[in-house]
Amino acid sequence: MPSRRLIFKWAKRIGIGSVILLILAIVIALAVQAYCTANAVRRYPPPGQLVDIGGYRLHLQDAGSGTPTVVLEDGAFGESLSWASIQPEVAKFTRVVSYDRAGCGWSDPSPADRTSKQIMNELNTLLRQARIPGPYVFVGASDGGFVVRLFAHEHPDQVAGMVLVDASHEAAYDQMPESQKKAGAELDRLVKVVRALAPLGIARWVIPSKGLPEELEAANRALALRTPNVVNLCDAWLCWDTCISQMAGCTLPPDIPLAVLSASKWDVGIDEIPPEDATVALRVWTECQAEIASQSGNSFHLVVPDSSHAILNNQPDVVVDAIRRVVESVRSQTKLVAPEL
Repeated sequence: MPSRRLIFKWAKRIGIGSVILLILAIVIALAVQAYCTANAVRRYPPPGQLVDIGGYRLHLQDAGSGTPTVVLEDGAFGESLSWASIQPEVAKFTRVVSYDRAGCGWSDPSPADRTSKQIMNELNTLLRQARIPGPYVFVGASDGGFVVRLFAHEHPDQVAGMVLVDASHEAAYDQMPESQKKAGAELDRLVKVVRALAPLGIARWVIPSKGLPEELEAANRALALRTPNVVNLCDAWLCWDTCISQMAGCTLPPDIPLAVLSASKWDVGIDEIPPEDATVALRVWTECQAEIASQSGNSFHLVVPDSSHAILNNQPDVVVDAIRRVVESVRSQTKLVAPEL
């Protein structure tokens, strides 16, 4: 039998060795993530222009010609590449711009909090600095809906029309089943962990693919996994309560051409909540989408068949068609025509 002293000696060595291996693994992870962060923009240079909006630059992609100009506002990831299958199609019938929010894609980080109102103000400055005249047709996806609705509320003379793509609604979350709220709280905790461990590259295990063409997916993933981008995304998520509070009293111009597209399948936390709660959540969500549509007397609400929250990926043709209909309504100053399914 080995002596207690010998057992203690080997346990001590194993413990010290484990600590050394852990430190070595952390150093390697930090080095790899730092290299990937620095290398991403070298491998994938920005396809558009970088516009200074007051000490930091936002990346803007501009295509097509004609008026009104369509402005594309992404959801939480805040990236121009989210519109890769949509912007070229819209450019066939009018001018269309997409951009990366501060700290997303090719854009520089912003020193300000990532609230919807701050993002709206940055977008307003970007359009002015890039000399893109309004009024605009805004397209807001997911929480980008908050940004474009705030823009319409604060600058109604600059908004000619709007398309909302399964846009967030400030009243939806209080009405959700408890299981959905619990799933959301668990995701909040995960986001805090990811933010803390971002320099170690942990986001490589949790940020999903966008289903883009191979080259664009590679660029998108390389940029999205840069440490500043991951931190920015997490900070934006953790500002959610503030973003909801900023929507208080937000209204749309009463006769604005408005197309509201919403999901027909609930996939937000679907793995964590019972099917019957998912049914309730989808009903609440659909009713909130209809409420947004009711804010304009010149609108339609379309529940998109066979589509989850990611309508941009599931049904890009439906999004392009909705944008075209709003643009035509603005140009002709006639009633918005809803699609026939």
